[in-house]
Amino acid sequence: MNSRLRSCLFCLTILLTSPVMSQDFQDGLDAMNRGDYETALKALKPFLKAGHPEAQYNLAVMYDNGLGVEQDVEKAFKWYTLAAQGGDANAQSNLGAMYEQGIGTDQDIETAVKWYKLAVAQGASSAQFNLGLLYYNGRGVPQDYRKAAKLYKLAAEQGEVDAQNNLAQMLDHGVGVPQNFQLALTWYTLAANQGDASSQFNLGLLIKDGLGAPQNYKVARQWFVLAANQGDVDAQYSLAVLHKDGLGTKVDEQAALHWYELAARQNHIQAQYNLGLMYKNAMTIPQDLSKAAKWFERAGDQGEAGAQYHLGMMYKNGLGVLQDNVMTAYWYEKAAKQGLATAQYDLALLYSNGIGIEQSYIHAVQWMTKAAEGGVADAQYNLASLYKNGLSVEQNDETAVYWYHRAAEQGNTSAQFNLGMMFYNGTGTPQDLVRAFIWWTIASDHGHVGAKKNLDVVTNAIPTHERDKALAFTKAWKPKLNKNN
Repeated sequence: MNSRLRSCLFCLTILLTSPVMSQDFQDGLDAMNRGDYETALKALKPFLKAGHPEAQYNLAVMYDNGLGVEQDVEKAFKWYTLAAQGGDANAQSNLGAMYEQGIGTDQDIETAVKWYKLAVAQGASSAQFNLGLLYYNGRGVPQDYRKAAKLYKLAAEQGEVDAQNNLAQMLDHGVGVPQNFQLALTWYTLAANQGDASSQFNLGLLIKDGLGAPQNYKVARQWFVLAANQGDVDAQYSLAVLHKDGLGTKVDEQAALHWYELAARQNHIQAQYNLGLMYKNAMTIPQDLSKAAKWFERAGDQGEAGAQYHLGMMYKNGLGVLQDNVMTAYWYEKAAKQGLATAQYDLALLYSNGIGIEQSYIHAVQWMTKAAEGGVADAQYNLASLYKNGLSVEQNDETAVYWYHRAAEQGNTSAQFNLGMMFYNGTGTPQDLVRAFIWWTIASDHGHVGAKKNLDVVTNAIPTHERDKALAFTKAWKPKLNKNN
């Protein structure tokens, strides 16, 4: 469940009607409704003296919100307590909220639960929601997603917008209830039509992904716009992506830039990163490398590995920032420690050459190994060469063959050439002239001069029928894509 799950202290409806009250009391409520609190207070006084819970509740609301009186949460607490003890459901709900939040009294979750349950028994929607939230989070009660969903549903059916949003999310993600995108869509829609930005975003997300409804980028975009205009950061980011990729609207980098920037200013990490990429790579907008560096740094400070790596490259080449090898190593290392294989490879080179960081062949090998394991073909090739020549590692031809093979499969022609050589000589692997022929043919087809020369040596050394099979294999061969980067 994401962070959009709602948690708040409710201020309930101020104006109540009561069939047992006199016209004077109703006149007081009407006065409150039009903002004439002085008249309302005069009308409420006799009912307060008589101990009427509805009057006590409304006075509590006035103190709670500073309506016609100086705001005083302790007095609000006092009057909520009296009204709650008299059986007023709204007062019980608000009193529970004050105990839960520690407003006007010491925080006491167990007592909050007691008052919420009394209000729930009378059908108070705010208490249903707040108690559901406690069950969801396991505060003051054992965590119970089923009970949370049941309480949310009761409140949602009464139009409680936050309950509608939270129930929709539980259905959306299958938490406490069976996952049901169509029902989630229904509840999101009800909340979204009440203007709830979170639900508008989540509704757009389901429609964008075709969950619970046919996929429709145009309709998704309409909901994103409503949420984004209310400041919803995820909706702003999603709108930027739609404009950038031309989904549900035409490709519009200016619009993408606008929405990315709004989200980025709210510290949306991916928006900051993508904003940096737009300013750096600039297709239809003016390139601005200093802004690119600024946004990469903002995202990098929040831990975005790609932004850290790009900022490292900018320091390496002096793009948008002053060239600085120390800062290059600093940002590469941050990205490398998060597992970004390309950063691990470049950091290994810095350690190997002592650029911007103290030279260390041990660290160079460590990072080169991580990058190779992460699928970087150049790292695999370099690591293989280290093992082949026993440089900074114990010489091991079998390990060299392994890493040459990994790099060769990704299309590294130098690795293909060296792998062919090891098969030809039977170094680190049984001699296999056919495999040597295969890898030299592939490398030769991609322009490796040494491989082409070696083919002249090995071609006549293998039987024609094996050579024909090998050629058929090389024609169908395609490099494997590295899925890790």
